[in-house]
Amino acid sequence: MRYDAEQRKMLDLMQARAARKLDEIHQILAPGIAQSAGEEELRRQADAHMASLPPEEQEKLRLKAIVAYSQLERLISEMSEHLADIGDELKRVNSQSRAVGAYSRTVKMNRHGPMPY
Repeated sequence: MRYDAEQRKMLDLMQARAARKLDEIHQILAPGIAQSAGEEELRRQADAHMASLPPEEQEKLRLKAIVAYSQLERLISEMSEHLADIGDELKRVNSQSRAVGAYSRTVKMNRHGPMPY
């Protein structure tokens, strides 16, 4: 894999999709609550929202949240794979750079002749 502008765009798109999915989950579980609310406040509001619904609506909401969470996990997995590929590419490039540097040093040394002892 070669990491370039197209790969960067793909990673940016995956991050945007994950952010939208998080927003969707937030709105499913705690509609109308600001994103800036703390974890405890979100949990409290989500619990209150769920308790205010009839049992059949609670079940629908639970299933909707499970599906959205599953989709988010898939996106995270795809991003992790993509980042691992980028890491592999960086290792390969670093290895090639070191090899080129060593070759350049050897060529320079040979141009100047052997070192006198």
